[in-house]
Amino acid sequence: GGPCQRMNEKSGKKSKQKAKKDPKDPNAPRRAKSAFFWFSKDERSKIDLGVRLKRDRGCVAMELGRRWNETDKNAKKMYEEMALKDEVIMK
Repeated sequence: GGPCQRMNEKSGKKSKQKAKKDPKDPNAPRRAKSAFFWFSKDERSKIDLGVRLKRDRGCVAMELGRRWNETDKNAKKMYEEMALKDEVIMK
């Protein structure tokens, strides 16, 4: 496997207790989605289902990041335009 599999093998540590957070305000305004978010939304379904079931979310995110970095500028333009439209809507 890749780096994700090695990370999972090494993680034999006990998890620390998480600090309690204040509950989220459901009426709080949301941020505009980034170009990478729009790309991820399209690409996530293209990642092999078997891989998605075996890996944790962090590994899927790493794969999405790798694919984003390999995407050419022309393909990224479409997602950047979507992000700009979303930013205008959110204002």
